[in-house]
Amino acid sequence: MTAAEEEKFWASQRPESRVKALLVSDYFPQYCRIVDRGKGEGFAYIDLWAGRGKYGDGNLSTPLLLADIIAKDVYLKEKITFAFNDLNNIEILKKNFKDRYGDQTFAKKPRWGNYDVEKSEVIKKYFNKIHNTDKVNNPTLLFFDPFGYAGIDTLGLANFLKPWGK
Repeated sequence: MTAAEEEKFWASQRPESRVKALLVSDYFPQYCRIVDRGKGEGFAYIDLWAGRGKYGDGNLSTPLLLADIIAKDVYLKEKITFAFNDLNNIEILKKNFKDRYGDQTFAKKPRWGNYDVEKSEVIKKYFNKIHNTDKVNNPTLLFFDPFGYAGIDTLGLANFLKPWGK
């Protein structure tokens, strides 16, 4: 996406982007409650193309919309680990996140990355090494847009998903 296309994209939220953000932000907290079952484990939310957090028209995108919901939940805000990645917008998202939540809202500090998802050895290693086991440390939602990553390592993605569902 060119810089001009990116600016146009972030100028105002399209209806389909709003629906996608609402689906994730409504689903994930409920998912956490279902899989927790009183175990007290932590939860992870990983967004590989997190964007800016909000559009020029003031509408929130998925990271801030989800964080708003989690921030109001006294239990989940102690358990969540956010991991946000965006090659071009991570500094804008960091600022928007910090302006909205400060440093004390969530018990665990968000993780930030500015990797090219299709080329990053860091992301490839994470998919293949960390999750190439039979043990899942924490229930995790990987927010993955299949239309956004033409060159992603699909074997790595499969390895990431492997421990779930066993």
